[in-house]
Amino acid sequence: MALYDEDGYDEDGYNKEGYNRDGYDRAGYDKEGYDKDGYDRVGYDRYGYNKQGFDRSGRNEITQDYYNEEGYNAEGYDREGYDKDGYSKYGFNRNGIHKTTGDYYGEDGYNRFGNDRNGYNRIGYDRKGYDKEGYDRHGFNRAGVHKITGDQFDEEGYDRYGCDAYGFNRAGIHFLTGETYDLDGYDRYGYNRDGYNWYGFDRNGIHKVTKDYFDENGYDSEGYNKAGYNRYGFNREGKHRITGDYFDEEGYDRYGYDKDGYDREGYNRKGFDQQGKNRETGTKYDGNGYDMYGYDRYGYDKDGYDEQGFNRAGVHMTEISGKQESKSLDEKEARLQELEQEAETISEAEKLVEQRNGKTEEHGKDE
Repeated sequence: MALYDEDGYDEDGYNKEGYNRDGYDRAGYDKEGYDKDGYDRVGYDRYGYNKQGFDRSGRNEITQDYYNEEGYNAEGYDREGYDKDGYSKYGFNRNGIHKTTGDYYGEDGYNRFGNDRNGYNRIGYDRKGYDKEGYDRHGFNRAGVHKITGDQFDEEGYDRYGCDAYGFNRAGIHFLTGETYDLDGYDRYGYNRDGYNWYGFDRNGIHKVTKDYFDENGYDSEGYNKAGYNRYGFNREGKHRITGDYFDEEGYDRYGYDKDGYDREGYNRKGFDQQGKNRETGTKYDGNGYDMYGYDRYGYDKDGYDEQGFNRAGVHMTEISGKQESKSLDEKEARLQELEQEAETISEAEKLVEQRNGKTEEHGKDE
Protein backbone atom coordinates (compact mmCIF):
# COMPACT_ATOMS: atom_id res chain seq x y z
CA MET A 1 0.00 0.00 0.00
CA ALA A 2 1.42 3.36 -1.07
CA LEU A 3 2.30 5.90 1.62
CA TYR A 4 1.75 9.61 1.07
CA ASP A 5 3.43 12.60 2.72
CA GLU A 6 1.67 15.57 4.27
CA ASP A 7 1.30 17.14 0.80
CA GLY A 8 -0.30 13.97 -0.58
CA TYR A 9 2.60 12.60 -2.64
CA ASP A 10 4.12 9.12 -2.52
CA GLU A 11 7.79 8.26 -2.40
CA ASP A 12 8.00 8.63 -6.22
CA GLY A 13 6.45 12.08 -6.05
CA TYR A 14 2.97 11.26 -7.40
CA ASN A 15 -0.39 11.94 -5.73
CA LYS A 16 -3.40 9.64 -5.60
CA GLU A 17 -4.55 10.88 -9.02
CA GLY A 18 -1.19 9.90 -10.46
CA TYR A 19 0.28 13.37 -11.06
CA ASN A 20 3.52 14.87 -9.71
CA ARG A 21 4.02 18.34 -8.26
CA ASP A 22 4.42 19.78 -11.76
CA GLY A 23 1.09 18.29 -12.79
CA TYR A 24 2.35 15.49 -15.04
CA ASP A 25 1.57 11.76 -14.84
CA ARG A 26 4.15 9.01 -15.00
CA ALA A 27 4.04 9.10 -18.80
CA GLY A 28 4.75 12.83 -18.78
CA TYR A 29 1.30 14.19 -19.66
CA ASP A 30 -0.92 16.65 -17.77
CA LYS A 31 -4.63 16.26 -17.11
CA GLU A 32 -5.44 17.65 -20.55
CA GLY A 33 -3.15 15.10 -22.17
CA TYR A 34 -0.22 17.34 -23.14
CA ASP A 35 3.49 17.00 -22.25
CA LYS A 36 5.77 19.79 -21.03
CA ASP A 37 6.40 20.86 -24.64
CA GLY A 38 2.68 21.14 -25.28
CA TYR A 39 2.16 18.03 -27.46
CA ASP A 40 -0.33 15.20 -26.92
CA ARG A 41 0.37 11.49 -27.07
CA VAL A 42 0.00 11.48 -30.87
CA GLY A 43 2.33 14.43 -31.26
CA TYR A 44 -0.04 17.35 -31.88
CA ASP A 45 -0.26 20.61 -29.92
CA ARG A 46 -3.38 22.35 -28.61
CA TYR A 47 -3.90 23.95 -32.01
CA GLY A 48 -3.71 20.62 -33.80
CA TYR A 49 -0.23 20.87 -35.33
CA ASN A 50 2.77 18.59 -34.87
CA LYS A 51 6.42 19.61 -34.43
CA GLN A 52 6.85 19.76 -38.20
CA GLY A 53 3.95 22.19 -38.42
CA PHE A 54 1.40 19.85 -40.06
CA ASP A 55 -2.12 19.08 -38.82
CA ARG A 56 -3.78 15.67 -38.85
CA SER A 57 -4.93 16.11 -42.46
CA GLY A 58 -1.38 16.91 -43.54
CA ARG A 59 -1.95 20.65 -44.04
CA ASN A 60 0.87 22.98 -43.02
CA GLU A 61 0.27 25.68 -40.39
CA ILE A 62 2.15 28.43 -42.24
CA THR A 63 1.44 27.70 -45.90
CA GLN A 64 -2.03 26.24 -45.32
CA ASP A 65 -1.06 23.78 -48.04
CA TYR A 66 0.02 20.15 -47.92
CA TYR A 67 3.63 21.27 -48.42
CA ASN A 68 5.67 23.48 -46.10
CA GLU A 69 7.77 26.52 -47.03
CA GLU A 70 10.59 24.25 -48.16
CA GLY A 71 8.24 22.28 -50.40
CA TYR A 72 7.97 19.07 -48.39
CA ASN A 73 4.84 17.35 -47.08
CA ALA A 74 4.19 15.78 -43.69
CA GLU A 75 6.07 12.63 -44.69
CA GLY A 76 9.08 14.63 -45.85
CA TYR A 77 8.61 14.30 -49.61
CA ASP A 78 8.31 17.04 -52.23
CA ARG A 79 5.64 17.27 -54.90
CA GLU A 80 7.55 14.82 -57.09
CA GLY A 81 7.83 12.34 -54.23
CA TYR A 82 11.49 12.80 -53.25
CA ASP A 83 12.98 13.66 -49.84
CA LYS A 84 15.73 16.18 -49.05
CA ASP A 85 18.36 13.62 -50.04
CA GLY A 86 16.67 13.08 -53.37
CA TYR A 87 15.17 9.63 -52.70
CA SER A 88 11.60 8.39 -52.92
CA LYS A 89 9.88 6.47 -50.13
CA TYR A 90 11.05 3.27 -51.85
CA GLY A 91 14.68 4.43 -51.90
CA PHE A 92 15.04 5.42 -55.57
CA ASN A 93 16.52 8.69 -56.84
CA ARG A 94 15.27 10.65 -59.85
CA ASN A 95 17.41 8.51 -62.17
CA GLY A 96 15.84 5.33 -60.83
CA ILE A 97 18.94 4.20 -58.92
CA HIS A 98 18.35 2.60 -55.53
CA LYS A 99 20.35 4.10 -52.67
CA THR A 100 21.26 0.74 -51.16
CA THR A 101 21.86 -1.51 -54.16
CA GLY A 102 23.18 1.16 -56.52
CA ASP A 103 21.11 -0.56 -59.20
CA TYR A 104 17.79 0.03 -60.94
CA TYR A 105 16.29 -2.63 -58.67
CA GLY A 106 15.94 -2.44 -54.93
CA GLU A 107 16.76 -5.06 -52.33
CA ASP A 108 13.41 -6.72 -52.93
CA GLY A 109 14.08 -7.03 -56.67
CA TYR A 110 11.66 -4.33 -57.85
CA ASN A 111 12.42 -1.05 -59.65
CA ARG A 112 10.95 2.37 -58.94
CA PHE A 113 7.86 1.51 -60.96
CA GLY A 114 7.26 -1.57 -58.81
CA ASN A 115 8.20 -4.13 -61.47
CA ASP A 116 10.75 -6.93 -61.27
CA ARG A 117 13.33 -7.73 -63.95
CA ASN A 118 10.72 -9.72 -65.86
CA GLY A 119 8.26 -6.85 -65.83
CA TYR A 120 5.87 -8.16 -63.16
CA ASN A 121 4.73 -6.15 -60.15
CA ARG A 122 4.54 -7.29 -56.54
CA ILE A 123 1.21 -9.05 -57.02
CA GLY A 124 2.33 -10.82 -60.19
CA TYR A 125 0.98 -8.68 -63.06
CA ASP A 126 2.87 -7.03 -65.93
CA ARG A 127 2.51 -3.43 -67.12
CA LYS A 128 -0.59 -4.32 -69.11
CA GLY A 129 -2.22 -6.08 -66.17
CA TYR A 130 -1.64 -9.74 -67.09
CA ASP A 131 0.01 -12.46 -65.00
CA LYS A 132 2.56 -15.02 -66.17
CA GLU A 133 -0.24 -17.25 -67.47
CA GLY A 134 -1.67 -14.38 -69.48
CA TYR A 135 -4.73 -13.58 -67.33
CA ASP A 136 -5.73 -10.29 -65.72
CA ARG A 137 -7.01 -9.75 -62.17
CA HIS A 138 -10.50 -10.77 -63.21
CA GLY A 139 -9.37 -13.99 -64.91
CA PHE A 140 -9.58 -12.85 -68.54
CA ASN A 141 -6.80 -13.29 -71.09
CA ARG A 142 -5.85 -10.84 -73.84
CA ALA A 143 -8.55 -12.26 -76.12
CA GLY A 144 -11.20 -11.70 -73.44
CA VAL A 145 -11.62 -15.39 -72.63
CA HIS A 146 -12.14 -16.30 -68.98
CA LYS A 147 -9.81 -18.98 -67.62
CA ILE A 148 -12.53 -20.87 -65.74
CA THR A 149 -15.59 -20.61 -68.00
CA GLY A 150 -13.67 -20.73 -71.27
CA ASP A 151 -15.84 -18.03 -72.86
CA GLN A 152 -16.25 -14.26 -72.77
CA PHE A 153 -18.15 -14.25 -69.46
CA ASP A 154 -16.98 -15.19 -65.97
CA GLU A 155 -18.82 -17.40 -63.47
CA GLU A 156 -21.13 -14.53 -62.57
CA GLY A 157 -21.94 -13.76 -66.18
CA TYR A 158 -19.83 -10.62 -66.68
CA ASP A 159 -17.26 -9.99 -69.44
CA ARG A 160 -13.81 -8.40 -69.22
CA TYR A 161 -15.41 -4.95 -69.14
CA GLY A 162 -17.72 -5.89 -66.29
CA CYS A 163 -20.92 -6.11 -68.34
CA ASP A 164 -23.39 -8.97 -68.72
CA ALA A 165 -24.79 -10.24 -72.01
CA TYR A 166 -27.31 -7.39 -72.07
CA GLY A 167 -24.77 -4.64 -71.38
CA PHE A 168 -25.45 -4.08 -67.66
CA ASN A 169 -22.68 -3.89 -65.07
CA ARG A 170 -22.82 -5.29 -61.54
CA ALA A 171 -24.53 -2.12 -60.31
CA GLY A 172 -27.24 -2.51 -62.94
CA ILE A 173 -26.05 0.41 -65.09
CA HIS A 174 -26.17 -0.04 -68.87
CA PHE A 175 -22.89 0.77 -70.62
CA LEU A 176 -24.55 2.71 -73.46
CA THR A 177 -27.19 4.73 -71.63
CA GLY A 178 -25.39 5.21 -68.30
CA GLU A 179 -28.72 4.49 -66.63
CA THR A 180 -30.53 1.51 -65.14
CA TYR A 181 -32.43 1.08 -68.42
CA ASP A 182 -31.09 0.07 -71.84
CA LEU A 183 -31.83 1.74 -75.19
CA ASP A 184 -35.18 -0.08 -75.35
CA GLY A 185 -36.13 1.07 -71.87
CA TYR A 186 -35.68 -2.21 -69.98
CA ASP A 187 -33.59 -2.81 -66.86
CA ARG A 188 -31.21 -5.67 -66.14
CA TYR A 189 -34.13 -7.88 -65.11
CA GLY A 190 -36.09 -7.16 -68.27
CA TYR A 191 -38.67 -4.73 -66.87
CA ASN A 192 -39.46 -1.23 -68.17
CA ARG A 193 -40.20 1.91 -66.16
CA ASP A 194 -43.83 0.88 -65.84
CA GLY A 195 -42.78 -2.45 -64.36
CA TYR A 196 -43.63 -4.71 -67.32
CA ASN A 197 -41.38 -7.05 -69.29
CA TRP A 198 -41.22 -7.69 -73.03
CA TYR A 199 -44.33 -9.86 -72.88
CA GLY A 200 -46.34 -7.40 -70.81
CA PHE A 201 -46.11 -9.16 -67.42
CA ASP A 202 -45.19 -7.45 -64.16
CA ARG A 203 -42.99 -8.95 -61.44
CA ASN A 204 -46.00 -10.75 -59.95
CA GLY A 205 -46.83 -12.39 -63.24
CA ILE A 206 -49.89 -10.25 -63.96
CA HIS A 207 -50.42 -9.17 -67.57
CA LYS A 208 -50.99 -5.45 -68.15
CA VAL A 209 -53.87 -5.99 -70.63
CA THR A 210 -55.74 -9.01 -69.31
CA LYS A 211 -55.01 -8.23 -65.62
CA ASP A 212 -54.64 -11.99 -65.30
CA TYR A 213 -51.82 -14.54 -65.15
CA PHE A 214 -52.31 -15.23 -68.87
CA ASP A 215 -51.95 -12.86 -71.83
CA GLU A 216 -54.35 -12.39 -74.76
CA ASN A 217 -53.01 -15.57 -76.35
CA GLY A 218 -53.36 -17.63 -73.20
CA TYR A 219 -49.71 -17.82 -72.13
CA ASP A 220 -48.36 -16.99 -68.66
CA SER A 221 -45.23 -15.06 -67.71
CA GLU A 222 -43.09 -18.18 -68.25
CA GLY A 223 -44.58 -18.73 -71.69
CA TYR A 224 -46.85 -21.71 -70.95
CA ASN A 225 -50.61 -22.01 -71.48
CA LYS A 226 -53.11 -23.61 -69.12
CA ALA A 227 -52.44 -27.00 -70.71
CA GLY A 228 -48.76 -26.61 -69.86
CA TYR A 229 -47.36 -26.04 -73.36
CA ASN A 230 -45.36 -23.08 -74.63
CA ARG A 231 -45.75 -21.19 -77.89
CA TYR A 232 -43.73 -23.82 -79.70
CA GLY A 233 -45.75 -26.73 -78.36
CA PHE A 234 -43.31 -28.02 -75.72
CA ASN A 235 -44.16 -28.65 -72.08
CA ARG A 236 -41.88 -28.03 -69.14
CA GLU A 237 -40.32 -31.47 -69.53
CA GLY A 238 -39.40 -30.64 -73.09
CA LYS A 239 -41.88 -32.96 -74.80
CA HIS A 240 -43.88 -31.80 -77.79
CA ARG A 241 -47.69 -31.95 -77.59
CA ILE A 242 -48.11 -33.44 -81.08
CA THR A 243 -45.14 -35.78 -81.43
CA GLY A 244 -45.02 -36.74 -77.75
CA ASP A 245 -41.27 -36.68 -78.23
CA TYR A 246 -38.49 -34.21 -77.44
CA PHE A 247 -38.58 -33.02 -81.05
CA ASP A 248 -41.36 -31.30 -82.96
CA GLU A 249 -42.75 -32.24 -86.40
CA GLU A 250 -39.77 -30.58 -88.07
CA GLY A 251 -37.27 -32.42 -85.88
CA TYR A 252 -36.23 -29.60 -83.51
CA ASP A 253 -36.28 -29.63 -79.71
CA ARG A 254 -37.55 -26.87 -77.43
CA TYR A 255 -34.23 -25.06 -77.76
CA GLY A 256 -34.39 -25.16 -81.53
CA TYR A 257 -31.78 -27.84 -82.19
CA ASP A 258 -32.18 -31.09 -84.15
CA LYS A 259 -30.90 -34.53 -83.15
CA ASP A 260 -27.46 -33.68 -84.52
CA GLY A 261 -27.33 -30.49 -82.49
CA TYR A 262 -27.89 -27.92 -85.25
CA ASP A 263 -30.53 -25.18 -85.36
CA ARG A 264 -32.73 -24.14 -88.27
CA GLU A 265 -29.94 -21.96 -89.65
CA GLY A 266 -27.52 -24.85 -89.50
CA TYR A 267 -25.44 -23.82 -86.48
CA ASN A 268 -24.74 -25.81 -83.32
CA ARG A 269 -24.75 -24.55 -79.74
CA LYS A 270 -21.18 -23.30 -80.10
CA GLY A 271 -22.16 -21.30 -83.16
CA PHE A 272 -20.48 -23.44 -85.81
CA ASP A 273 -22.04 -24.98 -88.92
CA GLN A 274 -21.19 -28.45 -90.19
CA GLN A 275 -18.31 -27.04 -92.24
CA GLY A 276 -16.81 -25.45 -89.13
CA LYS A 277 -17.67 -21.84 -89.96
CA ASN A 278 -18.65 -19.63 -87.04
CA ARG A 279 -21.93 -17.74 -87.13
CA GLU A 280 -20.55 -14.50 -85.65
CA THR A 281 -17.09 -14.26 -87.20
CA GLY A 282 -17.71 -16.00 -90.52
CA THR A 283 -14.40 -17.82 -90.04
CA LYS A 284 -13.39 -21.17 -88.57
CA TYR A 285 -12.72 -19.45 -85.23
CA ASP A 286 -15.24 -17.97 -82.81
CA GLY A 287 -15.00 -14.63 -81.05
CA ASN A 288 -12.71 -16.16 -78.44
CA GLY A 289 -10.32 -17.54 -81.05
CA TYR A 290 -11.26 -21.24 -80.86
CA ASP A 291 -12.56 -23.53 -83.61
CA MET A 292 -15.47 -25.97 -83.39
CA TYR A 293 -13.23 -28.51 -81.65
CA GLY A 294 -11.98 -26.04 -79.06
CA TYR A 295 -8.50 -25.33 -80.46
CA ASP A 296 -7.02 -21.95 -81.35
CA ARG A 297 -5.22 -21.11 -84.57
CA TYR A 298 -2.01 -22.54 -83.11
CA GLY A 299 -3.66 -25.81 -82.21
CA TYR A 300 -4.00 -25.37 -78.43
CA ASP A 301 -7.13 -25.55 -76.29
CA LYS A 302 -8.09 -23.17 -73.47
CA ASP A 303 -5.91 -25.17 -71.03
CA GLY A 304 -2.90 -24.83 -73.34
CA TYR A 305 -2.73 -28.38 -74.73
CA ASP A 306 -2.83 -29.56 -78.34
CA GLU A 307 -4.79 -32.51 -79.71
CA GLN A 308 -2.06 -34.94 -78.62
CA GLY A 309 -1.96 -33.51 -75.11
CA PHE A 310 1.26 -31.50 -75.34
CA ASN A 311 1.57 -27.91 -74.14
CA ARG A 312 3.58 -25.14 -75.80
CA ALA A 313 6.71 -26.25 -73.96
CA GLY A 314 6.34 -29.73 -75.41
CA VAL A 315 5.46 -31.33 -72.10
CA HIS A 316 2.66 -33.87 -72.13
CA MET A 317 -0.18 -33.51 -69.68
CA THR A 318 0.47 -37.00 -68.32
CA GLU A 319 4.05 -36.01 -67.45
CA ILE A 320 2.81 -33.04 -65.46
CA SER A 321 0.21 -35.11 -63.62
CA GLY A 322 2.79 -37.88 -63.26
CA LYS A 323 5.20 -35.50 -61.56
CA GLN A 324 2.48 -34.46 -59.17
CA GLU A 325 1.67 -38.09 -58.43
CA SER A 326 5.37 -38.87 -58.11
CA LYS A 327 5.82 -36.02 -55.69
CA SER A 328 2.90 -37.29 -53.65
CA LEU A 329 4.36 -40.82 -53.63
CA ASP A 330 7.79 -39.50 -52.63
CA GLU A 331 6.21 -37.63 -49.73
CA LYS A 332 4.38 -40.78 -48.63
CA GLU A 333 7.56 -42.85 -48.91
CA ALA A 334 9.50 -40.31 -46.85
CA ARG A 335 6.79 -40.39 -44.17
CA LEU A 336 6.87 -44.20 -44.08
CA GLN A 337 10.64 -44.11 -43.58
CA GLU A 338 10.19 -41.67 -40.72
CA LEU A 339 7.63 -43.96 -39.10
CA GLU A 340 9.92 -46.99 -39.54
CA GLN A 341 12.79 -45.11 -37.92
CA GLU A 342 10.52 -44.08 -35.06
CA ALA A 343 9.41 -47.70 -34.65
CA GLU A 344 13.01 -48.89 -34.59
CA THR A 345 13.86 -46.28 -31.96
CA ILE A 346 10.89 -47.34 -29.83
CA SER A 347 11.85 -51.02 -30.22
CA GLU A 348 15.42 -50.33 -29.14
CA ALA A 349 14.19 -48.37 -26.16
CA GLU A 350 11.89 -51.21 -25.14
CA LYS A 351 14.80 -53.68 -25.36
CA LEU A 352 16.94 -51.48 -23.11
CA VAL A 353 14.13 -51.30 -20.57
CA GLU A 354 13.76 -55.08 -20.65
CA GLN A 355 17.51 -55.58 -20.20
CA ARG A 356 17.58 -53.20 -17.28
CA ASN A 357 14.59 -54.88 -15.68
CA GLY A 358 16.24 -58.27 -16.17
CA LYS A 359 19.47 -57.16 -14.54
CA THR A 360 17.49 -55.74 -11.62
CA GLU A 361 15.70 -59.07 -11.10
CA GLU A 362 19.00 -60.99 -11.23
CA HIS A 363 20.52 -58.57 -8.77
CA GLY A 364 17.58 -59.13 -6.44
CA LYS A 365 18.03 -62.92 -6.62
CA ASP A 366 21.72 -62.66 -5.77
CA GLU A 367 20.84 -60.73 -2.66
